[in-house]
Amino acid sequence: MPGPHRSLVRRLVVTFLLPILAVLALGASVGYVGATAALRASVFERLDAIAIVKQSAFEAWVDQLYDEVRLLSELPEARELARELAAEDPATRRQTALERLSALLALALERTPGFSEVFFLSAGGGRVEVSTEAGGAWSEAELQEPVLPKAFTRFRMPWRWDGSATTLASRC
Repeated sequence: MPGPHRSLVRRLVVTFLLPILAVLALGASVGYVGATAALRASVFERLDAIAIVKQSAFEAWVDQLYDEVRLLSELPEARELARELAAEDPATRRQTALERLSALLALALERTPGFSEVFFLSAGGGRVEVSTEAGGAWSEAELQEPVLPKAFTRFRMPWRWDGSATTLASRC
């Protein structure tokens, strides 16, 4: 038969152990919820920082392309040829202007770095194919890091433009 001391010890253990376990469980729950919220906030802060960096890099890239196109368009010969193309002159004169403008752009292509690749943006990432023949033939483009879901992904395709009229197309 259990003695009075065992019963007393049992009651003391139950009396003190249950509240301690309850406080520990409550503390663990509060800690888990707080840590989860802090981790989520940290992840979103990092994603925002990455988005800002990528946005500024993208804007710098667009500015660089804009400057390259602006420099080409400011060439006096390119302006004159563009005016001739827009004029309502005989087709032979327009064809001559187109050929001269194509030769000028081909020369710029050979001498200017950055014109040998075509850059695009893909809304979904994944596999991207590009055509320089209006969809006649397709080749896979190279995706640039980072490739993230639900974010624009930059991709590129090495290409030598011969100066002739071209229709570019891409598909995911």
